[in-house]
Amino acid sequence: MLLHAGVRAESHYGVKMKFGEVFAKSGKVERRFGKILSETYDLRLDAEYIPEARGGITQAVAEEQLTKAMEFLRMAEDLINKAGG
Repeated sequence: MLLHAGVRAESHYGVKMKFGEVFAKSGKVERRFGKILSETYDLRLDAEYIPEARGGITQAVAEEQLTKAMEFLRMAEDLINKAGG
């Protein structure tokens, strides 16, 4: 989405921040998608860098994140297709 909008980010954190600026805060997408991206990013960081946090990422949490990710992808596809993607 960012590349399609002509925006580059240098890191995963940059992608999260730029998405918030370009899409969520501007109203191009519902703000909840910014929250979904942020929560998922935080979970990934916890799972990768905080070993004791991994136990809190249960199957239910993973399934919830998968559902949100699928919704996010549908939104992204729709937005890009509407823009002539």
